[in-house]
Amino acid sequence: LAAPNAVGAKPPLRCKTKPAAAGVGAGFRLCTGYVATQDHSESLDVDVTLPKKGSGPFPLVVYLHGLGGSKTDFELKDASDPNYVAARDGSLQSTGDRFENNNYWFASRGYAVLTYTARGFQNDKCLDSSIQSTDGKAEYGDSPACLPQLDNVNYEVKDTQYLIGRLVDRSLLSSDVGVSPRKVGVEGISYGGGQTWMLTRVNSWKSPKGTKVRVGAAVPIISWTDLLDALVPNGRARDDTVPTTDVAQRETQPVGVLKRSFVGGFHSVLQVKSQSVGTIPGYLESWYNRLTQPEPYTDAVSQDAIHKLLTERSAYFLPRKGSFETPIYAINGWTDMIFPPVQSIQMYNRLRSEDPNYPINLYFGDTGHSMSQNKTDELAYENANINKWFDFYLRGKGGKPATTVESRSLACGLSTPMGTLYSASTYQDLHGTSVAMPMGSLTGSLSTAANDSHSNELDPIQGIGQNSNRCRSTNLTVAIGNLAQDQSLTAPMTMLGMPEVTLDATPSAANMYVAAHLFDVDPATGQQTLVTRGVYRLAAAGAQHVVFQLFGNTYDFAQGHSLKLELTANDDPSFLHYGGGSGTIDITNVSLSVPTAAAIAKVTP
Repeated sequence: LAAPNAVGAKPPLRCKTKPAAAGVGAGFRLCTGYVATQDHSESLDVDVTLPKKGSGPFPLVVYLHGLGGSKTDFELKDASDPNYVAARDGSLQSTGDRFENNNYWFASRGYAVLTYTARGFQNDKCLDSSIQSTDGKAEYGDSPACLPQLDNVNYEVKDTQYLIGRLVDRSLLSSDVGVSPRKVGVEGISYGGGQTWMLTRVNSWKSPKGTKVRVGAAVPIISWTDLLDALVPNGRARDDTVPTTDVAQRETQPVGVLKRSFVGGFHSVLQVKSQSVGTIPGYLESWYNRLTQPEPYTDAVSQDAIHKLLTERSAYFLPRKGSFETPIYAINGWTDMIFPPVQSIQMYNRLRSEDPNYPINLYFGDTGHSMSQNKTDELAYENANINKWFDFYLRGKGGKPATTVESRSLACGLSTPMGTLYSASTYQDLHGTSVAMPMGSLTGSLSTAANDSHSNELDPIQGIGQNSNRCRSTNLTVAIGNLAQDQSLTAPMTMLGMPEVTLDATPSAANMYVAAHLFDVDPATGQQTLVTRGVYRLAAAGAQHVVFQLFGNTYDFAQGHSLKLELTANDDPSFLHYGGGSGTIDITNVSLSVPTAAAIAKVTP
């Protein structure tokens, strides 16, 4: 492959004009090809979509796909695609997360759009498997850099910066087509969202020819800022504090409890969607094999994984390069059990503590990974806000988006309209008073041998397919070895945020954990619906006072229903079973504090 600056080198992407769809829009140019990475280990499968006419410089939107996805995840290529529309016209409607949020849509409105398949996935091509990842070690075995690197700031993030830089330098396309180096927007979902967050920290760099490039707007969707906490939560993440930004201090905390079913699913996707099916870097395989085994995680492999997850893959711990503040519109789902809203809230709290006027808006709803329902109207609402965000910050079009944090209540049932929207200028202003609920009957012993008949129903990965994205309801049975108590409601109540559990615990051994489920009990049906859950890793054996928050939700409890708090020492398969054999945790002095929605924040029925 020719070097990008080689005299007479042909650009790697070839363009063809595509017609408008059913008279909607103006058509576009789709440019496609392969581009070698800077480290020369990999050839990336790249597309650039351009307006039908013009040479720019165009504002640029970059899409970053989810784990195991490809460049096509946000692409519409021809009229055979039922979503191939530029606008809602009464007859043709795009559905799902691509409605008014795809390459054709933005190109028809004057943007250039970059989509590419992340390093190591699907149709990418390994150029040199002898080039090893910097995370590789001899004891891990073969770790080619051309395979997926799990959103490493030194690989996937640099790949994105390099491709954007080459578009700025006009070396990917014909030299008469360019993009603006200061009008770059990045939108990433899940795996791509983790990278998007990191690009808000390393948000300026120089193109191969030396032009300064800047991320002018970012939209991370259903993703993480602390990958260790997302995959292995220890219960210390909160929505009312600014966590330490010091990696060494973060590493002194107890290692959390692996989200076993989710992480196992991610491991399978990495293997199946890798360009070399069944193959992932040796170091990732070693990390996975160790973290899916019992605690304590004090060995060299565990510590290496923990350190690299924090320092190379977590935006929260990356220092921002330069003084420019990339405007951020972040989306998370309360019902998303892998990347809940606290992942964005902790970054929001950090950024606002550093600059009270930092340009960041948040949206929390029933959207994301399992068990989110992802209703079409809610996705369309999110996409409309994404359009406004990019239009203003990249083109200066439309009014400046109001400073808002929005949260939508859960409405169970795919045929049920989306829930009530609450909006305020800050996250704190969304909340009214917190309701204290003593749980005096929650006294006794939890057992790691508890065999909960609901465990598979509550696992977010169980029932992949038609049953995976739905509210989870069960009967009222409490497993032997678990503890539970109901608190009846004499008036309706809307919970908004992350409930807090307080208790005294005396475990029989070190490294045990307490998991909590919060249910809505309907006495008329004898069924309980999971509202939220959480987990807390106990530090050691012996008596200790525990305070932790659940993942949270925005949820309407009806008058006459009950809140039910259930505690367990065995939340497998959602969380990894305690590995120290049979044990008990004596529990006393339990209380629950439930945050409620501020009445003034309610904006829609």
